[in-house]
Amino acid sequence: YLLDGHVWIRNYQIAKTDATGDTALVEVGPRFCLQLHRIFAGAFQGATIYSNAEYVSPNVVRAREKVAKSAKYAARTEAQRQANLRKQTQPQVDNPFAGVFK
Repeated sequence: YLLDGHVWIRNYQIAKTDATGDTALVEVGPRFCLQLHRIFAGAFQGATIYSNAEYVSPNVVRAREKVAKSAKYAARTEAQRQANLRKQTQPQVDNPFAGVFK
């Protein structure tokens, strides 16, 4: 069946109960979900019959995650650089008790 722009597939078996003889649907196989990208007129070629405008390629998703991680890394290294700069510009205060316990 079609839901959320995905095709959900489930495998069922018609089973009879031994005692009553009634039939029932029993889910037997793996279930999976397909997200349509394109439907072509021929097998892997031809005119495009359907194109999903909301489809995002897994490669694009991975690239976006990589950019987000790189931005996080860049922010962290910039914060470290700013902290080092602050340490260098602060005046050094001599501790009068530095040699007491030597």
